Amino acid sequence: MSNPGLIERARQMLNAASHSSAGQYPARQNNTKKTNAKAANHTPKGKPKPIWMETEGSVTECQSEFIEIDAFHPGRANEANKFTVSFTYYAHARTYYDRFTSTEVKAQGECFSVFYNALDPNQNTKSVSESENRSALSVIGIAAYILISVLSLLMARG
Repeated sequence: MSNPGLIERARQMLNAASHSSAGQYPARQNNTKKTNAKAANHTPKGKPKPIWMETEGSVTECQSEFIEIDAFHPGRANEANKFTVSFTYYAHARTYYDRFTSTEVKAQGECFSVFYNALDPNQNTKSVSESENRSALSVIGIAAYILISVLSLLMARG
């Protein structure tokens, strides 16, 4: 009663874990004159690629998002049907909580597939992107800078 896909994913995880820890202990060198070679062994390698594993998520809450119409995003009035869905998923003997944005209502207790990073189970494929908030803040910052510049030019002329 074994699942070949599950066994293959476990092998991938073990291989990734052994590759990431292999560079932590440099080999001993008898020649003490080569100090640069020893320093090269201590350089950190890049992060290992994530191994995405599938689990089941469960909806804990679904709320309608409040959309404001503003001058910076005039097209957002068309996106009024957005919902913030809070959910839980179980990975590596622990329950994780997260949320995502959906265009359709999800019922509490509804189950769906979630892929999570086996090396960092907090990361999953359903998470809300924080870049959306950052881009809105950058637009507001640029607009405020332009407004202050125009006002200071008008005050200097007057």
